[in-house]
Amino acid sequence: LKLRYRNDPSLLPRFKKRDTSRTVGKYIPQRLKLSANAEESQMSGYLKQKKGARWKTNWFVLKDRVLYTYKASEDTVAVETVPVLGWQLETLSDKNFELYEGMSAGLVFHLSHPGRGAIVFCAENDNFAEKWMTALREATTLEESTA
Repeated sequence: LKLRYRNDPSLLPRFKKRDTSRTVGKYIPQRLKLSANAEESQMSGYLKQKKGARWKTNWFVLKDRVLYTYKASEDTVAVETVPVLGWQLETLSDKNFELYEGMSAGLVFHLSHPGRGAIVFCAENDNFAEKWMTALREATTLEESTA
């Protein structure tokens, strides 16, 4: 069309080239926009997460029954979110210990959900593992109110 009407000065302005110098940032869903150091979170800290055959260390925040995953504690956007209500929290039993060699049995726990599989975690020490398991146990169940 531009070639056809190039001699008509009244139509030429309609064929202006778009300004491509402006870059548009990557879209980030609202549910991921929570600072890794969020106030009023039930629990936060570094945990190792089993990814395939490897363990990957990430920063996790548990807030309002949602588990947020970050690459580092300074991040402002989560990599992943998992609403944990309805999930089952299980500790690693000695019979399954050979699956997670190199990790102490008391430090490994996992969240499982039918149809979603399991997310396996490992804490730094017994105290930290117990705190995470207590917080996740509260987040995965709804408390029955006594009326």
